[in-house]
Amino acid sequence: MGFSRRAKEASVATDITARYTLWALTTDHSKPVVLIVRPAAAPNAAFMNAAFKSLNTEVAGAGRKKLSEERLHATNVEAAELYAKYVIVGWENVRDDDGEYPEWSPGAAAEFLSALIQPPPNGRPDLFIALRNFCGDIENFRAPVVDAGELGKG
Repeated sequence: MGFSRRAKEASVATDITARYTLWALTTDHSKPVVLIVRPAAAPNAAFMNAAFKSLNTEVAGAGRKKLSEERLHATNVEAAELYAKYVIVGWENVRDDDGEYPEWSPGAAAEFLSALIQPPPNGRPDLFIALRNFCGDIENFRAPVVDAGELGKG
């Protein structure tokens, strides 16, 4: 008896991406704000390595810190930096404060996420947390399973 074939079949490619729609930032529903993202999980080795490095530096440095609004924001800042470099790989319909549609780049993504994670009323850190939850769930990156009946074979 073995299970390795099943595990391999259930794995996700290392270069897989998904589309994440930010409806709360969308003003024109015919042009939703969409981030093209990679998993913030094992298939994305660059992200995992950077996250482990950041976590190990924190643990080796000050140890555990008390939970506070400041610590939560600092954690979001660290995560936003990693997401801008290793998770967000493109976008659609993202507008800046001047109404322009900047091209995606890691720097532009960092600026976008930095604005998003600001405490209310200036930012929407809840949207960043939702993005982190989406990217951390590998199931969001698997190809959908299509029922045989949906294919007209049932």
